[in-house]
Amino acid sequence: CLAGIRYNPHGQDWNEVDIAPCFPADMESAQGYYDAPGGKISVSWRRTGEVVLLDVHMPAQMCGSIRLPEGYSFPDGSHVQPAAEGEYRIIHS
Repeated sequence: CLAGIRYNPHGQDWNEVDIAPCFPADMESAQGYYDAPGGKISVSWRRTGEVVLLDVHMPAQMCGSIRLPEGYSFPDGSHVQPAAEGEYRIIHS
């Protein structure tokens, strides 16, 4: 659950991945990966004060979503965004 990689979450699309990380209060960072047939999916996160920096690497052909746990949001206030490779700033509310 820490990295939250859920490959092919609905059992229908080999190019779909959902990222649903957990941010336990007693942990400063976590990382994980999954070797999918289309390439490696890796997720890591680290705390910097009240902000969590989430780093996602995934093959370009993959799609899906990033879903945040209760109490966390993206800067625009949303809790779900389309998954794409990059770094995301997560706010603890």
